[in-house]
Amino acid sequence: MGPLNRPQFGTIGGAHGLRHDGRIVAVTATETLITPSTCGISREDGIELARVCAERQGLNRVAVRLWREFVFPAFCRAHQFRWAISYQDAVEHSGDLYRFDGWVRLGKTSSGTDPRAIGGVRKGRRKVVWGYSSDRELMGAAAARDIR
Repeated sequence: MGPLNRPQFGTIGGAHGLRHDGRIVAVTATETLITPSTCGISREDGIELARVCAERQGLNRVAVRLWREFVFPAFCRAHQFRWAISYQDAVEHSGDLYRFDGWVRLGKTSSGTDPRAIGGVRKGRRKVVWGYSSDRELMGAAAARDIR
């Protein structure tokens, strides 16, 4: 995916790594929402799990769970966020990473062109927007609207 170079909307964001035998084996990156509002969630109400990378595929699920259990609550306490969102590439990934961790589909979107592509500009990609909240009522209402 390349470097995470985004405009800064405040000082919110950061990266967290999972270590094994002294090596980082998985990384998550947290950022503010790019757009002022995504699927009805504003920058003031949500934070984005912007990257999940691991040296082995099975560690991605672990990294997402640890992010949701430890990093997201810390951002919620510091900034009163009620939602975490993340984007799934609809062509390359099934969404199981989020679905198996209890996230709900909030909507669909597509990205603009990607100038980081090797050999030129890559066309935009179709994406599914996934959301997670520790508020059971919010999650229940979002699940009832679950898009397919």
